[in-house]
Amino acid sequence: MDQVRITGSATGGMKITQACINFMAEKNIMVKTEMINTLDEMNEVTEKLNKGNDSGLRYVIDMEKMFC
Repeated sequence: MDQVRITGSATGGMKITQACINFMAEKNIMVKTEMINTLDEMNEVTEKLNKGNDSGLRYVIDMEKMFC
């Protein structure tokens, strides 16, 4: 009854993510972002992303606004 669990992360985890953020800050690299504030916006963005994100736009979820 051995249970094997394999986990992973598409982003590489916190250490790699922080290294990327530090690199971007050092090189003054900025990305286009759009804030998601409601579940309706989240659903719209999900549909867009399922079709492909060729715009290069990145989305940030404001959890406090979304669930208040």
